[in-house]
Amino acid sequence: MLVPVLLGVSVVMFFITHVVPSSPARLIGGPHATEETIRQIESELGLDRPLHLQYGIYIRKVLSGDFGISIHSRNPVIEDLKNYFPATFELTSLAMLITLIIGIPLGVFSATHKDRAADHATRLFSLSGVAMPLFWLGLLLQLLLSSYFKLLPVGGRIDPLVTLLHPIRHMSGLYLIDTLITGNWPAFKSAVLHIILPTTTLVYFLLATLTRMSRSSMLEILRQDYIRNAMADGLPEKTIFYRYALRNALIPTVTIAGLTYGLLLGGDFLVEIIYSWPGLGFYAVGSMASLDFPAIMGVTMLVAVIFVTVNLIVDILYAVLDPRIRYG
Repeated sequence: MLVPVLLGVSVVMFFITHVVPSSPARLIGGPHATEETIRQIESELGLDRPLHLQYGIYIRKVLSGDFGISIHSRNPVIEDLKNYFPATFELTSLAMLITLIIGIPLGVFSATHKDRAADHATRLFSLSGVAMPLFWLGLLLQLLLSSYFKLLPVGGRIDPLVTLLHPIRHMSGLYLIDTLITGNWPAFKSAVLHIILPTTTLVYFLLATLTRMSRSSMLEILRQDYIRNAMADGLPEKTIFYRYALRNALIPTVTIAGLTYGLLLGGDFLVEIIYSWPGLGFYAVGSMASLDFPAIMGVTMLVAVIFVTVNLIVDILYAVLDPRIRYG
């Protein structure tokens, strides 16, 4: 279903962006362009042709790796995506890794201490994370840790002065990895300080959902007959909880984590805008504000590819976690 889904997304997004009452040719030509110039630009871009022919031309270009030229940046869209996506990948992957390391054990601990003080505290923490608006939390952290206490940078990915004095050797586009491998410690320190606030904001938001899901799944598994039989046989609680129950309880948790990760890789718009994080979400918002149709289509297609790929990986993980699941 991967190919039909991507094809459907491309059809929907292409026709939506092309029926919007705005002229890309006028945006490219500028406010002082003559009608002759506008018609020339439309002819060069193929905008004077029927819509279905324009779509066919677009798909052929996409399949060859050509997403067009960004109206806003004047760069090939594929190059913009290569420049902005690593920042989103770095932030999202770090936040999701921390969330999994903390959230799953916390959910299991809460389930195994049901209706005790630790369980109530965990549930209160999760509820506050769900109820608290993400943009408000980000602004609050900026106000406290950046403006008042001057502990962390207010935004950005790295200090421009640091990159001027200690240039980063770009290999993967991930500042933490590139600076660590090359031993560029001043740039590494600056990158770490800049990523703390956006990561904390994302982790707090993600923990709320993942912890509650882990707890709910674990409680459901603990009610199963085979778990009760294992307890009656006198097996150690740790063996029962972490060897038998947790593996089955992970399937719903992995589903939620995978879907969330796929969505965030498409750019967490609020976090990236609040912290001026130069990621895919930041690029997409700027493209939408300037009606940059090629960039909007490029971002949409990339997000669709990421999302269906992550879903495919999640489906494969089902069979790894539960031997009863097999794909023919």
